[in-house]
Amino acid sequence: MSSNKQKQIPDLFVSWVEKIMRLFKEVKWDRYIVESNVHNNDVYIFYGWIDREKDNYKDFITLHININGDYNFITSSSKYSIEFARRVGGDEAVANHVDCIRVEDTFKNVDNVIRLKKEEVK
Repeated sequence: MSSNKQKQIPDLFVSWVEKIMRLFKEVKWDRYIVESNVHNNDVYIFYGWIDREKDNYKDFITLHININGDYNFITSSSKYSIEFARRVGGDEAVANHVDCIRVEDTFKNVDNVIRLKKEEVK
């Protein structure tokens, strides 16, 4: 396991990240890690939670921000996924949208999954 000690982050980068995070007003941001990509650039990966109205579960989001300026996200929220794509990337991002697939629907022999009643899924 690699160490993820907090390093000094440039103020300008912090301000830019905060601006991006505010685009996702439905998200409660929780934690982050820093990894290096194949080009040895730092990539900040932020984890957040989205309340769901129909049940007591939460959807997740991961926001990946590269120190060079690229960023993207992954979310389990069927409610907000397309809207988030529109906010950060416009029509092109919406066109490249991919829906999540529930683990319980494909991997039937795994006991440690969240199983929703069919009426809760949407």
